[in-house]
Amino acid sequence: MLYIFEYITIPQIKMENYFYKTLSFKNLYKGMKKSCRNVRWKDSVVGFENNGLKNIYNIQKDIYLDKYKIQKYQYFTIYEPKKRDIIATRIRDRTFQRSLCDNGLTKDIVEHFIIDNPACQKDKGNSFVYKRMKKHLHNYYLNYGSDG
Repeated sequence: MLYIFEYITIPQIKMENYFYKTLSFKNLYKGMKKSCRNVRWKDSVVGFENNGLKNIYNIQKDIYLDKYKIQKYQYFTIYEPKKRDIIATRIRDRTFQRSLCDNGLTKDIVEHFIIDNPACQKDKGNSFVYKRMKKHLHNYYLNYGSDG
């Protein structure tokens, strides 16, 4: 009799634990709340959020059973202020993506950024960038003078 653990290496087990922890029920619920913000006027979002606990349970069940698949995208065209073709994900998939990014990927990726990279990071707005730029210009002036 073969056991599944004979084929799984330690890094794979750690990765699976990381994946399941990142997509826990609590984190998926937070992802749903964040995804629904500012779009509650849409019928699909209201319906998804009204049955939120059931929907989160179904997403999590699909993830654990390896049956989760991204649904088909919605294609539509808007004409104001100009014509644009839009491809949108459904709220179910946005919930999954938001949970995965906010609770896993962002935390692990941001720690490897250099300090001067403020891209979409919390507490790194315009004032942070202004102070860093001022510091770099000051150092440049000290090293090279006004002829640099």
